[in-house]
Amino acid sequence: MAARHTWKSYLLWCANEHVSFRIPEVEAILAMYKIPHTWIEKPAENPWMLISMPSEDCAIKLMKRSVTVRSIIELWARSTTKEHLDDQLKILPTEFTFYFKKENTFKVVVDTFNKVTSQEDKIKKIESFSFLPILGTANLKNPSVTYHYYEFFGLDAGRIPENPYDYFFGRWVSNSERSAVEKYSLKTRHFIGNTSMDPKLSMIMANLAQIDDGHVVVDPFVGTGFLFL
Repeated sequence: MAARHTWKSYLLWCANEHVSFRIPEVEAILAMYKIPHTWIEKPAENPWMLISMPSEDCAIKLMKRSVTVRSIIELWARSTTKEHLDDQLKILPTEFTFYFKKENTFKVVVDTFNKVTSQEDKIKKIESFSFLPILGTANLKNPSVTYHYYEFFGLDAGRIPENPYDYFFGRWVSNSERSAVEKYSLKTRHFIGNTSMDPKLSMIMANLAQIDDGHVVVDPFVGTGFLFL
């Protein structure tokens, strides 16, 4: 096992659905693959979780099964104010600034929770990080490095604050397997019965049960049996 001091912090940015299953699903996957980890923060309702793991491989392995999480980033800075977030980014260690080198292409993704942000505002937010000494060229289609900037405006859609409650910035590591949800969407099925189950819930159940390749599963309430056709 890697020495604890080499572990890095990762931000799990979650989908805004099946909220009560987020923590159980992630913990089930961590246990199934015996992924070393330490929880930093796992709020029950907020759309993120913070976790420490020894390597990027661990983060990618976790994402290969998760449905409730959208993506994972290597967390570089987190604060309750933009000014303090910028201050943290101005003193990044060399292990992070390594990605700023000239041969890398990059893009910055802006995501806000509980507030719609126009493309014009997103560009302004991206330009606010112009102090970062990134030497590579921008590439919006296929960058070698993607930076993610998140703003959290709380959970109350009826009372959106002027400024975010939390700010996060980091390097994208991996998306989750939520793309598989479209593959098994009810819309693509030739037959739908009143027992047809939402594919997201099916995948979450499989993760909670820690079902892996080669396992035998008994489903006495198979319903329409679509997956066996």
